[in-house]
Amino acid sequence: MGLFKKLKAFKADVDAIVSEHNDLIEKCESMTPEELKELDDITLGDFLLERLYENNDLNDCKNDAQRVYFVVVSLQFEVANGGLQQFFDNSSSECAPYVSASLEAIGALDAKVLFDNYISENGIDLKNPDDVDIDNSDDFDDEYYDMMGNIDSLLLQYARNNINEITE
Repeated sequence: MGLFKKLKAFKADVDAIVSEHNDLIEKCESMTPEELKELDDITLGDFLLERLYENNDLNDCKNDAQRVYFVVVSLQFEVANGGLQQFFDNSSSECAPYVSASLEAIGALDAKVLFDNYISENGIDLKNPDDVDIDNSDDFDDEYYDMMGNIDSLLLQYARNNINEITE
């Protein structure tokens, strides 16, 4: 099989996967909170990302559970993509005042301590997150990266425990 045919077959496979995923996310919209709790981690996570995170901002959160979820996802995405510096450089910095409480709410206490210590040691004023200039967050980033899998698990457990409020 030639390269063009392989690429065409690959594109068809990807299109089928994307279509199946979109159908599943659409199906989730009509599920009850109890049914959502029973979804596997990947499907529930994808659904909540579509529902709460994509095309939204912190002000769109209707309650504390949604805010906790949004804040932790924002932190996870930004740190994974470019470190804590990127978190503060992007619009996600609006979440900064809520990070510590949100990490505590999901039970990510080691991450909370890491964040709090970094903020304290570097004299960062979370009341003005747009003014934060981070020179070096490599040590923070390295430690946080090691915690990310656990934070994801804790966040999904939090979502399941607060599914009614999160899907409100």
